[in-house]
Order: sequence, then C-alpha cells, then structure tokens
Amino acid sequence: MGLEISGVVQRVGQDVSSLSVNDHVVGMLPLDSPYSGCSRAIILHEYHAARIPSSLSHELAAGSVGDCVRAYTALYYLAHLQRDETVLVLNAASPFGTMVLQLAIQWGASQVFCTVCDKDEQFFLEDVLKLSSVIVMENVQSGNILQKKVLDQTAGLGIDIIVDSGVNMFRVEDGIQVNPQLPHKHDVISMLATGGRWVTSQANLQLDPPDSHLLHLKCASVCHLFEHAWLLSPSRLGCYQHILKDSMEKLCDGKLRVHIQEKVNLEEVPDAMKSLGERWGKVVIEL
Repeated sequence: MGLEISGVVQRVGQDVSSLSVNDHVVGMLPLDSPYSGCSRAIILHEYHAARIPSSLSHELAAGSVGDCVRAYTALYYLAHLQRDETVLVLNAASPFGTMVLQLAIQWGASQVFCTVCDKDEQFFLEDVLKLSSVIVMENVQSGNILQKKVLDQTAGLGIDIIVDSGVNMFRVEDGIQVNPQLPHKHDVISMLATGGRWVTSQANLQLDPPDSHLLHLKCASVCHLFEHAWLLSPSRLGCYQHILKDSMEKLCDGKLRVHIQEKVNLEEVPDAMKSLGERWGKVVIEL
C-alpha cells in the first residue's frame, strides 16, 4: 500500500535535469525506499517519476500507475504481443486485468479472452468498462472445462499469450486447499498455442517434469511478472520512463480507463483495507 504515488515537485537537487519545481508527477516508490507513499512529502530519484499532462488528475494518475506498469511489462516487454495474436487474461475483473484487456485490444490482438468469477464481474467488464469486444468466460475449477472452452473458441490452436494473477499448483483431489478462483498450472500450459507465452504472477511457481515436457513440446515459454524489477536496475529506467509517459498520455486521451472505487483519507485506510477483496476498482488515499 502506498507505493503508487502522484504529487507536485517541491524541490529538486542541483543535478536533476528531467523535472522542475511545481511539476505534477506520477511514479512508484522502489521496494527499498525508506519513505512511505502515505507521507505528505518524500524524496524520490528523478527517473522514478515522470510528468503527467495538466488535464490528468492526481487521483487517476496514482490510481492507475501501478497497474499500467504491470500491464505494459506483461504484454509488451515479456510477452512481446504482436498484431493478430490471441490473448487470455485470467481473473480479468481486477484493476490489473482490466488494464491488460484494454492494452491488448489497442495493440491489435485478434481475439481477447478473459475469465471472471461470476455474472457481476462480467457485468462490470461489459457494461461499466464497455469492453464489449472481449470474449468473457466464467472461471470453472472442476476438471478441464475452461481448457475445453478455450480450445473450442480457438479451433484447437490454443492461446498465444496467457496472463494470470496466480495459479494453483495442486488440485482439489490432492487433498490440499486450493483457490477456486485460480486455474491449475497444467491447465494453463495446456491452453497455450505453439510458441505461446505464459506471463505469471505466481512467484513460487514450481513446474513438474510433465509440465516442463509439455512446454517443450509446444516450444512455449514462461515469464515471471514483477513490475518493481524496473526500479531495481538503473540500466532499465529508460523502459520504465517510457511506460509512465505513454500510459499517462493514453489515460489523458481516454484510450485507457481506470475505475476508482473510493477516495479515503489516511484515517479511513484501515476500514477501506477490510473490504479490498470485495472491490473491482482502486482505492486512492488523499493527503
């Protein structure tokens, strides 16, 4: 909480060249930062932030920057999305999922699929965010029903790019508790097309020999998604700056949309945190 920030520059160091006093900026705090985004003032490296257009509010900038960086990293830098490829976003009603859907459509994916947990999430995607061109499927935990649906929709070819928000590494029949909203890792691999790319948020993913063998037969690959890696490597800050500037321009032009569920002050944060799992949009802290 509080790593995604937006505000006004108050002072700059003598070697700073990209930002000036009174610039309106957005950025992300690195994980090793001694400061909190909930502070009224922080010290930030100049290349960890970028200017935002004057017509874009700090609320929208801060509420979208983390998911924009994450979505750009997944589709552009890891999956290398090409025009006319197919994309599947698992659990797409999340702020990150909706950002991936919007970018996939804009960048020319031929078909964009997604999974939702219930009809309310489907309504949110189709009627609230107006993503009517996306093929929505309900997430089914039992058996390989989702896999069959995907293969039916793609004439048996599979999906070029799959982006998840985590996976199950065990099945219900293994006697281990699983998350009913997440697919099993082997089902994800089975849905990949030849040469497919799976972008995963599962940090502790373990692939069994049959999983690796299936990936080998498909000439497919697995990419681990960790958007904070940009801030940990000074040599890659140019890519990070590109993401910030391009995503903020798209938000300003209305090409990307973010759903702000609620604005709260610092004293209201504990209560807001209790209901985060029930929300589809972002909660923005105003100081």
